[in-house]
Amino acid sequence: MNEILLSITPYAGVALAAVATLATMLAIGIGFLSHPGRATLDWSFAFALVMVAAYGAVVAAELDSDLLRHLSLGGAVAAPVLIWSGVRALRGVRDLPWVGGAFAVIAAGVLGLAAGTPWDALAHRGTSLVGAVFAALLVLEWWRLPRPRSACLIPLVTASALLALTAIAATIVDPAVTSAAMSEDLVGLVGVAAAILYLLCALVAAIAPPVHALLAARRSGASVEWQAFERAAAHTCRQAQATGEPCSLVHIQLDDASEIHDTAGRGALAELNRRVDTEIRAALPPGTVIGQPSVGRFVVLIRRPDADIRDLVRDALRRISRIELEGSHLQPSASAGWAQTSTVGYELGALAYMARDAAALASEKGGDRWERVGSTVIDRLLSAPALR
Repeated sequence: MNEILLSITPYAGVALAAVATLATMLAIGIGFLSHPGRATLDWSFAFALVMVAAYGAVVAAELDSDLLRHLSLGGAVAAPVLIWSGVRALRGVRDLPWVGGAFAVIAAGVLGLAAGTPWDALAHRGTSLVGAVFAALLVLEWWRLPRPRSACLIPLVTASALLALTAIAATIVDPAVTSAAMSEDLVGLVGVAAAILYLLCALVAAIAPPVHALLAARRSGASVEWQAFERAAAHTCRQAQATGEPCSLVHIQLDDASEIHDTAGRGALAELNRRVDTEIRAALPPGTVIGQPSVGRFVVLIRRPDADIRDLVRDALRRISRIELEGSHLQPSASAGWAQTSTVGYELGALAYMARDAAALASEKGGDRWERVGSTVIDRLLSAPALR
């Protein structure tokens, strides 16, 4: 993006700044706040860097400040690095956002020192080439993502590949050839159009998944909280799979939820549900992902060795059995189904399905107990494919 900001016209600069501002607001408001995670955080920083760089270029054009124009490049050339970090986060590995921040500072320093010197062109080409390298690495990270890959990333991957090829070509081709073919203003307009297109492709990757999840939640009637749990749990499974770390999904359900509703009323069941949620959270370690598909049912994803899960589940069930219902003779109890990634794999849907069936089996055996997914549960699924 170096040549873009160097040859930018005031009107084109305002257009780029406006688009970057809108993209930053959408990435933070729709992308990060509704779908918090390392990927959306890295992408939000990338949009913010481009926005600051665009405003800096506009001010530099108005003041005719070559130094400010060069310093503004630091944020622009670091944006592909942060977007690459976001794709790494999607893959469940360390996203290394400090690389983008460090490169922004280094690039701004190098370009600022080179302004007005014989090293100016070399500094521009060098920083552009580094940005192109990270754009190419983004394509590689996308290729290494588990299948099926999200279609929302295809525009960004395509734009990154084109950015890498364009930057490499610009490094090879003599600038005099470009200057002879196009005027400086035309180069700036084409560059701004390309930058806006790249921003829009990155914006699709940042906001399309949460928008899709929200629409799916409205169509299915699922709560936004449950959709958030599914996203967080799926992300945790991908991270654990990448590192080979064991995970367990536990489905906990109240044994007598319908009887409590009929005898004590909806209010009593809601209060019991709240207290059960409190006890489960107290029994499980920090970092556990907890969701609730319906009243009286809880789903938890725990990143702990299998040997630790047994004691955690027993403690949670013991805490639930000690809850006292005011004005009712019923003593609440719960059953739990436990699915391990070592048995089922890391696919969230399979873990949830197996754990739910194991919890139903535990409840049928008298309740107030847990059942681990094994041959009994698998045989049950084969004989009765859908347990409701």
